[in-house]
Amino acid sequence: DMSTLKVGTIQDHTNSITAMSIDSTGRVTTPARPSFKAYMSSDQSAPSASTFTTIQFNAENHDIGGNFNTSNYTFTTPVAGVYYFYTSYSYVAGASGTGGAIISMRAGGAAIAAVDWLVENTAGRWGACCSTVISLSAGVGVTSLAYGPARNIFGGDYGQTQFCGYLIG
Repeated sequence: DMSTLKVGTIQDHTNSITAMSIDSTGRVTTPARPSFKAYMSSDQSAPSASTFTTIQFNAENHDIGGNFNTSNYTFTTPVAGVYYFYTSYSYVAGASGTGGAIISMRAGGAAIAAVDWLVENTAGRWGACCSTVISLSAGVGVTSLAYGPARNIFGGDYGQTQFCGYLIG
């Protein structure tokens, strides 16, 4: 014998916050799941040569749970679990500066993902992205860093330079 449980909303036991909703067509949403997308509101000055520089993500598209800090550019894991993170950055077009560039992410100060590429001294826009899935404890700070030649980093909510992530479970 099979049993059927019909439910439209699942809430936590203490504060009655909706953890899961199921609509009439079976679509499931998890409105309290930690998630964020941060970006820079304007171009950022060039990173110091041969130094990893935290990208100054000072604006947000969304921040479910309020776990991204636009003052220190850090996402702090609210609970232990498996997380997905993505970051990208793009150098401003028309600027000079040639050399190796790296985009990376760190969790608790340790590298968790990185991609490197060569930026040429041309007027084109150069950029890269990287992503990772990682298991983290609660309270770990995750940041996105740039390393490269003396070129400003492109800002604005266009997707070229962004940092985002969410709790998988």
